[in-house]
Amino acid sequence: MLTQLFTYLKYEQQLLEQLISYAQEQQEALVKIDIEKVASTAELQNEALKLLRSAENQRIKLTQNWLKVSRSSAMKMKMSDLVKHFQGEELKELSALKEYMQILTDRLKKINMDNRILSNRARRSFAEFLEVFRENQKHVCNVTV
Repeated sequence: MLTQLFTYLKYEQQLLEQLISYAQEQQEALVKIDIEKVASTAELQNEALKLLRSAENQRIKLTQNWLKVSRSSAMKMKMSDLVKHFQGEELKELSALKEYMQILTDRLKKINMDNRILSNRARRSFAEFLEVFRENQKHVCNVTV
């Protein structure tokens, strides 16, 4: 049971790392205003999120069966709650995993916040660009559009 739990936690870690990679790719695309790349990385992120939700559900089921708690209790459990049920090497490994996953989660939050800012700037810039066309009576570089 514990081996399976660690397996799902490690898999969730890998998926978080993958989400960070996709978010970084998306950030580069936002900076370059590469709409196709933004869309393709968003699709990859959605697929990784589906896998993450599935792994999380499996982990919740394992926790529920192992600790004999309700599904809602298992869903509310944090890694700091799980740590209380381990000893020795397993405790060290889970504690290290907990800290690393916290770092990954914080990093993903920051990148996503930056991406949100970049996408809002791009949207505003595009709107301003369109406004220039409208205000200048459809003349651009002395050419009527």
